Amino acid sequence: MGRLASTISGLLWAVISDGTAERYLKDLKEFVQWLDQHHLHPATFEALDQCLFQYIEGVFNSDSRRGRRQHCINVRSALMVQFPQARSGFAISAAAVRGWDRLTPSEQKPPCPRAAMLALVKYFKRERRGDLALLTFLMFDTYLRVSEAVAIKISDVTLPSSVSPGGIRLPKAKTGVNQAVVLRCPHLLSMLTRYLSVTPASRNGSLFTVSTATYSREMARALSALQLSSFGFTPHSLRHGGASFDYQSGVLMQDIIARGRWRQPKSAQRYIQSGHSLLLASRLPESVRQVELEWQTNPERFLLGP
Repeated sequence: MGRLASTISGLLWAVISDGTAERYLKDLKEFVQWLDQHHLHPATFEALDQCLFQYIEGVFNSDSRRGRRQHCINVRSALMVQFPQARSGFAISAAAVRGWDRLTPSEQKPPCPRAAMLALVKYFKRERRGDLALLTFLMFDTYLRVSEAVAIKISDVTLPSSVSPGGIRLPKAKTGVNQAVVLRCPHLLSMLTRYLSVTPASRNGSLFTVSTATYSREMARALSALQLSSFGFTPHSLRHGGASFDYQSGVLMQDIIARGRWRQPKSAQRYIQSGHSLLLASRLPESVRQVELEWQTNPERFLLGP
């Protein structure tokens, strides 16, 4: 990896989550291989930025899908992690990404309405997958990313007491270390407490024993069974849906931003899709909308019953 390989710092990379670091380094390796293939050895940050611009332009011309855009963003982010002193110096590559955005506008993940989330919970409970039911409800209520949720250790969970409101510690999240979310929904707390009381701890102390890929696969299977596949919901839709539902319910934007751990208000605003969420909710199958009525009748029985 030449000069870049010799300067990878464990301390700088320790500030981001293991999963994020793994993705960044994987994509950075592809960029470095490109540099080697073209016999490019940038000696300054300005020259490195110019090389990165050429790389992004080449990737775009060969494959302009959003996944390859994210690859280029990961490369750029990796360089900024490794060289924080040059964070403001990668202006040309930043312009290239903005140009990509204008030419191929992104499509927001559809927010998952609460009725659809509850239908997923009910489906997983019926399939005797209490872990997936809890995971689904948890991601909706706390805006957790699926990668953050599946990484929770039992030791990270604190139930309410006279000295603590109860919450989940996130040692390493996408936006930093030692973050946390408060468990404010009493029904979620009841569900979590029941789950902890009947679920043996896994060997590594994890709260859940599924991976991101496993949950995505099981969610897709459940959506198909519920006739919701055409809506395009993904695990990230639960984060969108929870934030949109709270905004519709009158939660202040500043509280939503804090709960979602967004660094910038504009990042949170992309998740607040109230109109889209209401439209999707109105198009849900009648069987799914009925689940919302079941929940409203008796939330505790809905979550804790057979």
